[in-house]
Amino acid sequence: MTRIRATRDGVSLHEVFGVAEHVKDYSYVDRGGLDAQLRYALSAERHIAIHGASKQGKSWLRSRVLEGGSFVLVQCQNGTTVESLFTDALGALGVRAELRRTSGNEFEGTLDFRGSGSIGLHLLAKLGLEVRSSAKGTHSKQTETEPVGQTPANLGWVARTILASQKRLVIEDCHYLSDACFQDLAFILKALGGYGLHALIAGIWAQDHRLAYYNGDLVGRVEDVHLTWNDEDLDAVLHAGSTALNIDISTNLRRLLIADAAGNVGLLQQLAETICREEKIYARQATPKYLTAGPSLDRARRTVASGMKQRFQGFADNFDGAVRRVCSDVGEPYAILRELIAYSDEELLQGVENDALTRSMRASGKHPPHPHGLTEVMESLAEAQTTMGIRPPVLAYNQQAHRVYVTDRSLLFFRRYGSLRWP
Repeated sequence: MTRIRATRDGVSLHEVFGVAEHVKDYSYVDRGGLDAQLRYALSAERHIAIHGASKQGKSWLRSRVLEGGSFVLVQCQNGTTVESLFTDALGALGVRAELRRTSGNEFEGTLDFRGSGSIGLHLLAKLGLEVRSSAKGTHSKQTETEPVGQTPANLGWVARTILASQKRLVIEDCHYLSDACFQDLAFILKALGGYGLHALIAGIWAQDHRLAYYNGDLVGRVEDVHLTWNDEDLDAVLHAGSTALNIDISTNLRRLLIADAAGNVGLLQQLAETICREEKIYARQATPKYLTAGPSLDRARRTVASGMKQRFQGFADNFDGAVRRVCSDVGEPYAILRELIAYSDEELLQGVENDALTRSMRASGKHPPHPHGLTEVMESLAEAQTTMGIRPPVLAYNQQAHRVYVTDRSLLFFRRYGSLRWP
């Protein structure tokens, strides 16, 4: 369902189209009623996993249903552990935590509320802990309240403290977690649910119900939201934005923009903004303006592709060395990458199996590594891309299906309109 916001005179282009952290209401599309679905899931006692390819609107969707200040946000990075996740979450609440994993899903350590100010006092009161009063300052008659120092911490205390804050726990960029850490998180989330604490996690991966795959006890306890965009949804974005700007985008131009985007709403937003700039449209038009496919589309494609070149050229230049640092004996990583990039858009989006990649390398006269070596390369993709500073990742590997996917669909656009210089 598309919600077209009432348009004011003088609305600027950057408020309508383009890539930004904040939601662009004028071109926001509530596809499939996901807003209501997510609001319902937040009111139910279950975890939520929002996932999909890069720039699919995961953060925008979360921002639409969770108001600022209503959640505590933790962002994952390479090397994140479940202990550091909850240490960071508590730190965002002003609580200093020292947590250690014991056995199974348990923690031990301490929670220190000193220095957390009014937030700490609120949490202490909600937790039913004592506070003591002490006069401070020679000339002051005011009495300040000072929380007790430390309290032992286990998973139950962690859950109770976050619940006392009355904030939703949000864990983003979970694609940077190792498979082992993600599996640990799946078991920790089951335990947290038992304490009444439910989290929203988000990341870039293709497989549905990944948490439940790692922990069958989570079946029915996780709302799995896989963000994808079909052509009708993307057309609705263009329609809403063009209405706000008082422009008319021809059917053919809409078709070409949607085809170029390949299901990537972020790329569509970027293309739409760029072609408007090429047409000198920077704000709502006083009189309707008609846009059709022509030289401005060609220029927009080149401009957008040029902006991607450093990212994908860096990915190509550093792939070999990054993989070799992670893997012991992989043969020729560049040969693997070149063969993989030669697959069609559809094949890369659906995922290329290891066996199929091996066969195609042999058919093209290349020497594929031993199956174990190829698997080692694929499993190292996340760490290798982090080493290269490639964020978000370009490729991802599903260890269960033995398939490698393109997770940044911009790559499909770049290889069509950009120029890649292989090392």
